[in-house]
Amino acid sequence: MTPEQKKAVLQEMVDQEFERYGMDPVDISFFYEEPDENGMITYGSWSDGDGELRMNEYLLYSPDLALTTVHEVRHAAQHEFVEQTEGGMWDWLPWVDGPEADYERIEEGHGITREEVEAWRENNEPGNYISPEDDYEGYRDQPVEVDAR
Repeated sequence: MTPEQKKAVLQEMVDQEFERYGMDPVDISFFYEEPDENGMITYGSWSDGDGELRMNEYLLYSPDLALTTVHEVRHAAQHEFVEQTEGGMWDWLPWVDGPEADYERIEEGHGITREEVEAWRENNEPGNYISPEDDYEGYRDQPVEVDAR
């Protein structure tokens, strides 16, 4: 496959995963980064703030990049479900679904429990997320990372 064909396959995977979660897909932003002096490399990332999915073009022919793509889309879904279950100022209105209905809808549609969503919410609170540079095992063991694997 050419690099463009490989990118198209990854984009199709992203589109299907976003659709599965009931979300509008985003285009993958590719960047190029080689391993550092310790052999560490960034495969990809999801940014909640700007809704950007980034994949490392250096790894385009690694089978792990496809897994990383799905992993990062799961982070997007985690963020979406946390956001959907946050209470709003209009929840008191009788025709507005509140967080309880949102939790039920998410569990029925995606098999994700309230407890899982709450664990992700807490994990992403300021100061709670563990970066791999700070503590690799802690990073791997936190709820959002365990779920995305």
